[in-house]
Amino acid sequence: MVRVCRQRSAPVQWTTLGLISAAVLLFPATGRAQVFTIFNSNGFESPTFVSGTLGSYYLGGSGGQQSYLTTDFSQILGTPAGNIQSGTVFAGSQAFQINGSRLFDDSNFSGQTFWYRNYPTPGSAYNPVLNGRPIVSVNYDQRVTSVPLNLNEMPLVGSYMEGYAQTDGTQHALGAVMFNQNGGITAFTLGGNTVSTANGLYTHDAWHHFQVDFDFGAQTYRAFVDGNLITFGAALTNVPFRTSGLDRIAEYGFQASFNEATTVTQNNAFFDGYSIVASGVPEPSSLVLAGVAIAGLRFVRRRRKTA
Repeated sequence: MVRVCRQRSAPVQWTTLGLISAAVLLFPATGRAQVFTIFNSNGFESPTFVSGTLGSYYLGGSGGQQSYLTTDFSQILGTPAGNIQSGTVFAGSQAFQINGSRLFDDSNFSGQTFWYRNYPTPGSAYNPVLNGRPIVSVNYDQRVTSVPLNLNEMPLVGSYMEGYAQTDGTQHALGAVMFNQNGGITAFTLGGNTVSTANGLYTHDAWHHFQVDFDFGAQTYRAFVDGNLITFGAALTNVPFRTSGLDRIAEYGFQASFNEATTVTQNNAFFDGYSIVASGVPEPSSLVLAGVAIAGLRFVRRRRKTA
């Protein structure tokens, strides 16, 4: 069983400026939009989640937890690929697992399988821009296991989001941040094109923390892994939305690729601590005060398209 223990930090000595600055951090400048929680998995812990199948099949299936749906056809066959389990976790006692050997090569979704929560209509969807919180941050911990021959791994596995368009009220692909076989990160951008980091940046068989910020104002998104901003290609950090003009969230969740090249998918992926929050863009005054604060701490379908 994989467990991670967090060590308690040593006591911090505060200067007077440090205390004032901490207060500024806790109480930012007036006018900055408050953070709004869209979804919090609570670490997939009990009693919010129980061991077993995560989502109900999207075509009328039953048994989904916390409104999760899935396109997992293997679940219909009695061998679900996506389950809440307690053998491998980042923290607590439960985490979500995608079992690669159970993935189904579903031609309806180009070999992809999805586990997601959604807003079924544009009218019910959360609109970050209208609510003054255009930044939607997705946070989670992810662990992808390795196999002796990595050609038999999931080509891509990670998180994604879709949105509704302002013009037609139709659901479209927005973006995705995926761990690839080469130990890099791949993202989707305009027209379904992909951009990737250099290979070998991230290790298999280890937990990595992801933060993906979707900016519905700028229509771009960026990703941090283990606190570091990711650069795709030579210099791309802000990836354009896969479809432009999206102002509302349609759905969000996890996806994994069946290995169509070898027809053998042997590894697994685990997710823990999944949450989504929306927030506003800091005003200049807030940014200045935040900078002073840091200086002061001297001691411190469901319908889916692939286009």
